[in-house]
Amino acid sequence: MSKEIKKYSSDFKLKIVMKYLSGNFTIYQICSEYNIAKSTIHKFKENSSNIFSESSLSKEDKSPDNIAELKQQIRKFIYFYNYQRPHQSLNYKTPSQIYYNDESKRKRIRF
Repeated sequence: MSKEIKKYSSDFKLKIVMKYLSGNFTIYQICSEYNIAKSTIHKFKENSSNIFSESSLSKEDKSPDNIAELKQQIRKFIYFYNYQRPHQSLNYKTPSQIYYNDESKRKRIRF
């Protein structure tokens, strides 16, 4: 028996991370509400903070003044990460190319 791997949308991950970071809910409340493991929330949080801090997007954007600006910066980064940034582990393809199995889905990085 193989275990089915769940795929979560970027919006879902953003919602979970924002809810967790708000401090208004415990991790156990979020796990229960969305039926996800505590380790999954930690992975969402780790991936978003580690990769966001390394990206060129975090260097050009100023610190957000409110939640709306933070959400916009995170959405911008998620788009960059999934559609523009080649991944060594994916043979220098983007996650969108692998998911859609289509070279034309890759947007070019502009420097």
